[in-house]
Amino acid sequence: MKLTVRWSESVSDEQTWTLFQTLKTEMRIFREIGLRVCDSIGSPMMIGLIRPCILLPGADFAPDERRFILKYELVHYKRKDLWQKAPVLAASAIHRFNPAVHLMSKAIDMQCELSCDAEVVRSTDAAGTVNVAATRDASGQLTGLERISDEEAQQYQSAADDYEQAALKGLEERVEAKVNALYPET
Repeated sequence: MKLTVRWSESVSDEQTWTLFQTLKTEMRIFREIGLRVCDSIGSPMMIGLIRPCILLPGADFAPDERRFILKYELVHYKRKDLWQKAPVLAASAIHRFNPAVHLMSKAIDMQCELSCDAEVVRSTDAAGTVNVAATRDASGQLTGLERISDEEAQQYQSAADDYEQAALKGLEERVEAKVNALYPET
């Protein structure tokens, strides 16, 4: 966190700060979360388990893009994604030569990002004036934002709904398998 303070600066744009505070209120987040700009990073990120902080790249974003980015990072905070990823990171460090642990870590990270994408898309009004979608490269890293049409936004919403249904079905199957393992039918 000390390096973050050294290589970043507080957000000086009043509009960004006001938007950030508004989104926190809308999402019922009352804890203090830092908001800083860092020219050394390529994509927005949240850091800090004890003192959370959102880092924004030095690029200029349109107001609708800023809203999307801040909401996305606040969804990560609200879901406690950093706390969920910490044990995975520890397991990866301890078992650094085990490829299964690295695959598990990558899968958990991707599911976390997809789930966050789905939540942001689900809470975004598809009939809004400008729709924004995240573009990701093959490794899943956020590479940019693009404006999309209302039709594409509805497709994203449909995909988010499909993802939610698949996740619920997968959860039901896992619960059923555990129940069957604990209480086999005789």
